[in-house]
Amino acid sequence: ASITSTYLGEYTVLQVRVHGPGDVRVDEVADPEPGPADALVRVAACGICGSDLSYIKMGGVAGPGPEPMCLGHEMSGTVEWVGPEVTAVRVGDRVVVQPGSSANISKYGSGGPFGGLTPLLRVTEPELRLHRIPDHVPLDVAAFAEPLAVGMHAVDQAEVRAGDGVVVFGCGPIGLG
Repeated sequence: ASITSTYLGEYTVLQVRVHGPGDVRVDEVADPEPGPADALVRVAACGICGSDLSYIKMGGVAGPGPEPMCLGHEMSGTVEWVGPEVTAVRVGDRVVVQPGSSANISKYGSGGPFGGLTPLLRVTEPELRLHRIPDHVPLDVAAFAEPLAVGMHAVDQAEVRAGDGVVVFGCGPIGLG
């Protein structure tokens, strides 16, 4: 299927990327080229995580790689375009982006080719990665869904029950979530 869009190579967008240890740049990159099973999200808010700071210090997830690493995995925005094969979301939906999925090891802002510190994000596997949010939740608050999910996952893994005594180390967004 042919996709007709102003996004296909006619323009560039800005993307925050790590080029090496301590070397963070705002690069001008080609507009994302979506496929028929992809979606484009206009990013409204993207957090900077402690992991991002580690990636900057190391120059990437495990040190410098062959290509600059995109940053940003705590994000929310509005669906701007969907491919003809996408059924889970529609243009105009307000969403949070799940940065990783069990079906695909490519992660957003954690070593993959995409990151949320850009105005326009190509989302592969939108059926797994995009989650609609209610209209009453501000997009800047919705960007905290990922750190909240990490905290909830830790509680699930610890099998904590109501009334159990616990201790939380640290007071960042995950510990406070």
